[in-house]
Formats: sequence, C-alpha cells, structure tokens
Amino acid sequence: MTTQTDTEPTTDTTPQQVHFEITTTDGATYRKGQAAPTGTITTSTGEDIPVTVQGYELAAGWVEIHLSDGYALAFPETRVRGALTRTR
Repeated sequence: MTTQTDTEPTTDTTPQQVHFEITTTDGATYRKGQAAPTGTITTSTGEDIPVTVQGYELAAGWVEIHLSDGYALAFPETRVRGALTRTR
C-alpha cells in the first residue's frame, strides 16, 4: 500500500553534517572536528603541532586525512582497521 507521504519528495533543504571516525592498525583514531592524535604532525625538533581533523578522501587504495592549517596525512587503505560514518 502506498500513501501520499511515501511518494512526496523530501523538501528539507537543511544541510546535513557528516561525521566520521577512522581507526588505523596502529591504534590511532581520527574523528572529524577533534584533535588529531599527539605526534601526528611535529616540528623538526619533535614538538607536536596541534591540528584538528577536518575531512577525509579515499582514492586509489589510499586514505587522505585532511587536517587544519593545510596539513594532510595519507596512508594505504590497508592500514585502516575500522571506519564509521554517520549523517546528522
């Protein structure tokens, strides 16, 4: 049985936020909007540069994590132990 509400197009134009969490085989976890693990980006003297996870891309077997201040981290997809995405 089909009702009118089943066939009406969605008119909600509110942008939806996508949240994600990627965990690597070495135990590092990257969550959108949160600080990247300590030591992700360091200076030549070994000091931590605090950065925030902003997004990610998957391409040709690689994962690229986009970080604040223009930094990025790329690694093979085989290093991903788990990934979770959700839309709000």
